[in-house]
Amino acid sequence: MKIAVIGAGISGLTAGRELANAGHEVVVYEKSGGYGGRLATRYAGKNNQEKLDHGVSFFTAESQEFKGLVSELSSKGILTAWEGNYAHRDEEGEITFRDNESPYYYAPKGMNTIGKYLGRNLDIHLKEKV
Repeated sequence: MKIAVIGAGISGLTAGRELANAGHEVVVYEKSGGYGGRLATRYAGKNNQEKLDHGVSFFTAESQEFKGLVSELSSKGILTAWEGNYAHRDEEGEITFRDNESPYYYAPKGMNTIGKYLGRNLDIHLKEKV
């Protein structure tokens, strides 16, 4: 079956990948010039060696399905757990520390590497308005 997926963010890329793995002919349409959605990285500095994640910079994995994807991405060297203490200031101004039961994950080479990996075998049309 031919299926169009609108949007090449993490949801669209994951849907496209699952549909393609199930044997469907998938085309992904994305309005911007790149894919990954909020998994966005820009490069700056001399020879563009500095990466700036200006979308999602880290996340946690709660569901078993998403933990499976995180495990796959980690085994490929795309993701790693962010080690360290995590603190935040609450609405009253109190600083509290977060438990480490659900680690934060990030992509050392830029969060856009997640989208590149998920979309590597998909037919993705960029700069397309649907």
